[in-house]
Amino acid sequence: MGAVKGLGKRITTALGVSYLGLAALFASSVVIARVLGVEGKGTFSLFMTTVSALCAFSSVGIGSGQMFHASRTSTDLKHFMSNAFVLSFVLGGSAAVLYFLAGHNWGIRSVSMLGGSAAVAASLSVPVYSMIVFQRQYLLTTGDYTLAKLNGTLALSVPLIALAAIYPFGDISVNRLIIAVVIGQFACFVLFQRVVRSRLPEGATLSPRGFSRPFLRRSLSFGIRTYLSELAEFAVGKLDFFLVAGFLGASGLGLYSVAVALAEIVSRLSRELATILFPAFASGRIRAGQAPRILRVSVFFGLLVAAVLGIFSEPLVVLLFGEDFREAVAAFRWLLVGTVAWTSVSVTWSYANASGRPQIGVPIFTAAAVTDVVLNVMLLGRLGIVGAGIAATVSYWIAAILFLRLFCVLEACTLRDALVVRPSDLRHIARVTRDLARALVRWRRRQRAPERVRE
Repeated sequence: MGAVKGLGKRITTALGVSYLGLAALFASSVVIARVLGVEGKGTFSLFMTTVSALCAFSSVGIGSGQMFHASRTSTDLKHFMSNAFVLSFVLGGSAAVLYFLAGHNWGIRSVSMLGGSAAVAASLSVPVYSMIVFQRQYLLTTGDYTLAKLNGTLALSVPLIALAAIYPFGDISVNRLIIAVVIGQFACFVLFQRVVRSRLPEGATLSPRGFSRPFLRRSLSFGIRTYLSELAEFAVGKLDFFLVAGFLGASGLGLYSVAVALAEIVSRLSRELATILFPAFASGRIRAGQAPRILRVSVFFGLLVAAVLGIFSEPLVVLLFGEDFREAVAAFRWLLVGTVAWTSVSVTWSYANASGRPQIGVPIFTAAAVTDVVLNVMLLGRLGIVGAGIAATVSYWIAAILFLRLFCVLEACTLRDALVVRPSDLRHIARVTRDLARALVRWRRRQRAPERVRE
């Protein structure tokens, strides 16, 4: 019982840290939209989405495979980061170069919209960003949840830090911001290499010398099954960015990216929770009956946040982003309905994946992604970004229903058990919140103690 309680406290603390990063990411979205305008915001969003897409494509699912096996066999940890180093720079770098060369030769609009300098910056960013993801996965595997989320927080804060760094020099352009972001990502990578080094097991190294082919084969064996699922999941969440860019250009993507940034607030808690819980699910540290509670609470918070955002949607968009982004309101409202469903997907997919069934995500996410593409093609020309919002919402609900049915079978629970929050859940939330508040007060008192001594 004590171990479970300790795990809960570490997860709660890690979630608190992660929300600092999410706040920084949201703040950067607001400030960048204000500084660059609708078209500039669209181009920058396309750059960031392209980098994350290339990272996902080049990973071949090995990150999940390494987490899965290292969670079960601690001796694999000593090869985790060495393998990550080789794979990030070989696979990630190659995928980026090939994508931009092919896009330039074939005249792909999403590539031409970025331009040559942004393409070079993205090619440098992909392997570095991939390494940052591996660092986070390593820390999650070792149970350093707070440090893992601190890694994510810093990575999400890079655009805001980069903007603050170049702001005093004036004349902020999309390309200058992109270059500053790449430099910031490299600094984040270097910093957390030092953190990871301090937590390596005996005999482990960060250099390619520690590369292990057997660990790669085992990680690939698991990872290739989850890879197609992860690609399909990414397609459900981000393919619409490329479709909107292709149909509506940078201005349309600028508006749509604002709607998505606001709507994602709803699903962020469950998404962050799922990344923390994947190694815990895989290792069996979550006792029977806890998974439905986690899902119930995630959906409850998603509904609560969506209701608040829906009520204040129009003044919120205009107040934060400006009058030029008012057209994003209708798409934002549609996306709120979809992101409520996505809160359940984050938990149910992580659960199925960690249970050794990563292949199950392929048909589910593929069905959702195909639906998203078809509806976008049908609706973007007629309804603009509202069509993209409708398409995303329908695809999210398809994935949610299918994963929820699987979750109930695996957990032997009813839909009511999985979705309807109970009074005991609310009491548990209140107790954890109170404990966290007390911990923050104690921490603040310890910080003030040296000041009183000096006085």
